Amino acid sequence: MKCSKSILRMGGALLCLMAVVAGTFYICEYFFPKQTWKNGSPWPENMDETCLSVEDYAQKKRQIILNLPPCDEPLSLVISQATPFTLTIGGEVIYQYTTEHPYQRLHTIPLPETQEELEVALQGGSMRIMLGTTETINRFVSQTEMINNISIGMQLIVLIYALSLYISKPSEHYLLSLAALTLGNFVLTLLCSSHPSALFTESAFRMLQTPLVMLLRVLTVCCCMLISPFLLGRVRERFFVLGAAVLYGVMLLCHFTGLDMITRILIDGLPLVGIGVLLLGYARRKANTLLPLIGLALLTGVNQYYQAYAQQSSSLRGAMPAFLYVWQFGCILFIFFLMLATNRRFGQKFAESEQLTITLDQRVQQRTAELEAANAQIREEQQQRSQTMLNLLHDLRTPIFSALGCAEMLQAHYDQETIDILAGRLGALNHLAEDLFLVAKLQESKITFVLSEEPLQPVVTDIGAHAAVRAAERGITLHLEVLATPTVTADPFRLRQALENLVDNAFHYTPDGGTIALRLTEAVGEAAISVSDTGKGIAPEDLPHIFERYYHSGNQRSTGLGLTIAHEIITALNGRIEAQSQQGDGTTFTVYLPLTR
Repeated sequence: MKCSKSILRMGGALLCLMAVVAGTFYICEYFFPKQTWKNGSPWPENMDETCLSVEDYAQKKRQIILNLPPCDEPLSLVISQATPFTLTIGGEVIYQYTTEHPYQRLHTIPLPETQEELEVALQGGSMRIMLGTTETINRFVSQTEMINNISIGMQLIVLIYALSLYISKPSEHYLLSLAALTLGNFVLTLLCSSHPSALFTESAFRMLQTPLVMLLRVLTVCCCMLISPFLLGRVRERFFVLGAAVLYGVMLLCHFTGLDMITRILIDGLPLVGIGVLLLGYARRKANTLLPLIGLALLTGVNQYYQAYAQQSSSLRGAMPAFLYVWQFGCILFIFFLMLATNRRFGQKFAESEQLTITLDQRVQQRTAELEAANAQIREEQQQRSQTMLNLLHDLRTPIFSALGCAEMLQAHYDQETIDILAGRLGALNHLAEDLFLVAKLQESKITFVLSEEPLQPVVTDIGAHAAVRAAERGITLHLEVLATPTVTADPFRLRQALENLVDNAFHYTPDGGTIALRLTEAVGEAAISVSDTGKGIAPEDLPHIFERYYHSGNQRSTGLGLTIAHEIITALNGRIEAQSQQGDGTTFTVYLPLTR
């Protein structure tokens, strides 16, 4: 069913194309009327506004002889697309065109008032001859120049258009083929103007003309294929371009080896191949095929009209501008439709980009809304958890405090050892509850710091004195070094709490008989307080995590919160803590605090 619909669609498109080609042919014939004059016959009654195409002239031994009847007005002769020739009247040469002359497509020759025969001696090839009054011929020549200039201007605009788009978007390689096709037509139009060429002689142009026409036919098909990318299928563009180059090489080989019939078949058959492939794409409802198809059909129709005119068919009409430059209309129409196809392709890409942008914006907005909702939920859960933790810790402190009081009251009446164990356990619970409560409040920024200028020497000395008593009980050697007297801005209670936690951590991990060092120094712009121990040290993989909550490396006597509390306090005081450790050699914690200015 799908295949039958494609066949019907292709058949309908083919009939429409045939109608376009035929319509183009007959529109050209209708709008460009022409009168013919048979050699030796009388002039028409009214020669104004008329350009006469010479027919039935005698050609003998490369000699064209024209017998002109008397005329009341000056006459001019127009010879188009001629090979080298010589025009003589009564044996006198009045115009000559040789292979060494600059190439000239159109020769306008005023004729003297004479009744003698005109003889045109051809060196080879053929020519097309038209006659008319000098005024009419000059007006028609001006019209052809105007058509030529319009064509040049339009092609130059399309060339700039294609190159500017390619510079903006180099990935669109078909724009280069459109620019190359337009440039080739531009060069051919310049060469075929009514003025002598400044670049090529007659012989050079004859060698260049057919290869240039073949190149334009190859580029025509390439433009259609590249603008409609589905036609390439899985074939990469570079392979397609390579195939086009090989085809052009074959055409050149046929041309220069004298295989003119094969050359002509290839030149005339390439547009038909392009039409066939575009028809196939249109039947399959592929995008961007209709406009190139219409342009190629118009080009084919105009070319068929021009070929029929060039053969001087008796049923054909047309004025001199069409006779000389009608082929340019086909090229301009084809390039114009290619430009429309290019605009359509860019429009489709812009529409796809806009749709993609809209879709992405919608997804971003949706995702942002989801993230905001998730973040709000997380913040609410964190707030609830924090509040719950604070409430639990507050509730935990009360029974522990009561239990400690009861234990102290029972110490006088019951077994002392049992009471001491109970008091120790309750004390550990109380310490844990206090630490948890403090960490939660620090991380929620609910601790108010009372800042003042605090000399560090008395603080460190006092902490060292208390630590010395504890060290003596365990046989630990304590070294206290105060090498500076810096002053910092801090909360003295919280600062002392942080430093005591570091010292307490050193006692936890230093074995009996070990050494602990407390040292105060001053560096550039900051004070440094270091606490060193000779404990077992910290494993390298654990060192980045030591300030995290509950880190205690298996020491059951530690709550695992002392380092976290010290880190939070020092950070809140605009300081920092650094740790250096090596397993088996102990650990050193250093607190850095900015000096008071």
